[in-house]
Amino acid sequence: KPFYLILTKGLILGNSAYELQQILRSKGYKVKGFHDIIMADTLFLLTARKNSLLERFYLLPNRIFNHHLKSIYRTIVKTLHSDKEIKLRKKLYGFVTELIARNFWKKVNKWKSMLYADDKCNLCGICVKVCPRSNIKIEGGKVNFGNDCEFCTACIHRCPQEAVQVGKMTERKARYKVGKEAEYFRRVLK
Repeated sequence: KPFYLILTKGLILGNSAYELQQILRSKGYKVKGFHDIIMADTLFLLTARKNSLLERFYLLPNRIFNHHLKSIYRTIVKTLHSDKEIKLRKKLYGFVTELIARNFWKKVNKWKSMLYADDKCNLCGICVKVCPRSNIKIEGGKVNFGNDCEFCTACIHRCPQEAVQVGKMTERKARYKVGKEAEYFRRVLK
């Protein structure tokens, strides 16, 4: 079964493409091609003040997103008809990125318990709908965050009131708003 990998990343990808190829091979898939796209990092964005130079810098990769998708689409069509399978290799710096990621996720695990909806919350329920783990509930006129959070930050970035916070850390900080790139992606995948 042919498969084409498209992975998003921050600055570097680490060994996720290699590891994913190993998993796909074990399931009978052949990876015909691979492409990685730098995207705005929704975690780092939470450190930038609204309308700051840092916010614009973090969102810069998204400005070229549509261009990437168009070129990737053409490459996929050509590549999937080929008999060749690519072989991805482990990256030498992979252990460094793994170490950094492990330490970072220790911090993130602390942040999960700091999630709350502030007084701007109007109980619209968008946070409930966008949570991939069904971890958020509205009960008794209040938003409750459960213990099964993967810290995808969808609730933080998609809240139209910007009411979902991580302690004081995210107050008055930038939010990622889904825009044209998501609309384009939905059209291409139909």
